[in-house]
Amino acid sequence: MCYPHANFVYHAATALYYIAYMFDRTDYNSPWLHILGLQVRRLSAADYRAMDERGSAASDLTAPANGSPIRFARNMVAHLLTGGLDFLKVLLPLSIFFYRFLEWWHRSDFHKKAQMTSPPPSPMPLKPHPDGLAVPEDQTLCPICKESRTNPAAAPSGYVFCYPCIFNHVSDKHTCPVTLAAAHVNGIRKLYSDS
Repeated sequence: MCYPHANFVYHAATALYYIAYMFDRTDYNSPWLHILGLQVRRLSAADYRAMDERGSAASDLTAPANGSPIRFARNMVAHLLTGGLDFLKVLLPLSIFFYRFLEWWHRSDFHKKAQMTSPPPSPMPLKPHPDGLAVPEDQTLCPICKESRTNPAAAPSGYVFCYPCIFNHVSDKHTCPVTLAAAHVNGIRKLYSDS
């Protein structure tokens, strides 16, 4: 019950701080920075000079010492650490960007589209051979036994027969009874939906 009021006060205070900061009425652009005592401001020429002096002092630290191996080792470790941390400034944003790119790539359909190839065209259906069995006009009848199909099965040519009829015919003659195309028993496929 107090949350909406507290939320309103917080956002109103933040807005007032932003407005006051824009018109140089305060040195802080949010209430939290005011509590912490942190100022957000532009760098001046004096700030740049101070940064250059600190940089030259750091380079003096990493210079080889006058004959002291301990001091030289300490300076080399400090130099490697500062160089490694500077490298992390570039490496971490790049790795985050790369990770987000991979996440986007796998969530989108682009990688699927890139891998997709068009399916091959379906083969032309084989026409009945003049010397082969005639296909009955009633599509529910088996062309071999001329009765209603039981346990329907498709020959490699695509025509549907009773499973026992086509199995026996292909086992004996190694051809499709309708098209007379070469067939093998392993090419017979049972159909579980006779439509």
